This record gives sequence, C-alpha cells and structure tokens, in this order.
Amino acid sequence: MSILGKIFRLCGVGMPVVVMVGGMILAASMHLSVKEAGAQSLMSCTFRVDGSRQNMFRTGKTDGKVSLRNGLGEGDVYGYGQVNLLQGDIILYGGKSYIAVPGADKPSVEERDDLKAVFLAYGRSHIWQEIPIERELFGLGEVEDFIAETARSLNMPMDEMFVFRIEGKIEHAKYGVIYRAPTNTARHTPGEHSSATSHYNVEGENLFIVGAWAGEDNSGQYTARTETMQMYMINEAKDKAGHIENITIQPGAILYWPNC
Repeated sequence: MSILGKIFRLCGVGMPVVVMVGGMILAASMHLSVKEAGAQSLMSCTFRVDGSRQNMFRTGKTDGKVSLRNGLGEGDVYGYGQVNLLQGDIILYGGKSYIAVPGADKPSVEERDDLKAVFLAYGRSHIWQEIPIERELFGLGEVEDFIAETARSLNMPMDEMFVFRIEGKIEHAKYGVIYRAPTNTARHTPGEHSSATSHYNVEGENLFIVGAWAGEDNSGQYTARTETMQMYMINEAKDKAGHIENITIQPGAILYWPNC
C-alpha cells in the first residue's frame, strides 16, 4: 500500500467522494461543473498536492520523493514546489517546469523535468476565467484580500484548495530562492530554511505568477507555516524566478481564475 494518501472531492456531479490511503497526506480536490444550460460539455479543474512541506519540518528531512514528470504528465499544469534536498525552487507554468537556484545578482533558471521534489502543489483548468485587476495591489495582504473577495463573489468556499494565476506588470517584487548545500547534513529547521534562502528584487517587469490557496485547514502543507496563500513567479525572459515575499501589482494585470 502506498504511504501517500489521496482525497478527491467531486462537485456538481453527485455526492462528495473521499478516498484516503496510508499515512503521509496527499490532498487533491477535483471539481467538475457543467456549462450554462444548452451547453452539454463538461468542464473541470483540478488541484493536487504531492508530499508535504509541513512534514519536511516535522521530520527534518528534505529528500524528494515526488517526480516532476508525474506532475507534468497531468497536462497543462500550474504550480510550484521545492527540489529534492532543497536545491532550488520549482515553478510549473503552462505545463513546463522551471528550476531556479541562487546566483550572484539573480537566480539561474533552467527548464528541466528530470528532478524530484520535496513537495508539489499544482493544478489545471480547462477554461480560465479572466478577471481584470483594476486597482493597485500593494503587498501580499492586499493580494490575499483580492483573492478572497473574488472567491466569495464566485461562491467558492474559503476552505477550498485551488490554484490561480496572475499575469501582468508589477511595480516591485521581492522574491526568494532556496538552496541548501548538499554537504549540510544538519536537521532541517525553519531557521535553516531561512538561512538557505537568497533574496532578490525585480522592478517594473511583466510577471507570470502562480498561486495556491490553502485556507486555514491546510496552511503549512504547501504554504508558509500559518499562511493561507503562497505565490511563485517567473518573468517573461525566464531568467528570474522564485517564491514571492512581497509585491506591488499594477492596475491592468489579469487574474486567471479556475473555472470549477
């Protein structure tokens, strides 16, 4: 029996179904909804978490057991994670996998899919609803508020797990990239995690941002310890990427919302 558990929720096509197997939590929710009357085709979006960031800190182990190719095999996915032994950040965007490792002035970013991850949070949607961002979003708090407002306006429960993305110009962003030296054999702790993170800034560029909403019940599994949301980014030139620590998004950017 696999040590990974699975949770599936089916919405709009019958009663919820939950399947759990084994010890480590692997959470996945799949939402299926039917188009407006007269259109009979089925739309779907999915969200999945393989592995657990929380478990990494609980055990102090950073070895990766999740294959990037397995995640990418699900199609046009968007998401993020961290490389085996924390030797880089992972950004999944449009079905491609980008690996960022720290550099002198900016990270080194490479497209590759032959690695394993400590954890992956990712999803896809057959159709993305485009929602214009008509005001400046100053800081992660305002971005989180905007995501929560959007979810409420679309009647999505705030305890749902889902992936979203934002594309557009930012005024400023601070981002980090993880890299733990392979010679470091110490138990991994939040302090070690912070020390292994390099920090960078990006100004006035168009960014491709992927975020995941955890809600209170799932915070820590694929977000920072008590956070309900996490976001990663990659720029148009594909030479800057990492996890977002602070950001100001300019009006005119587009929020892409999964059509669940």
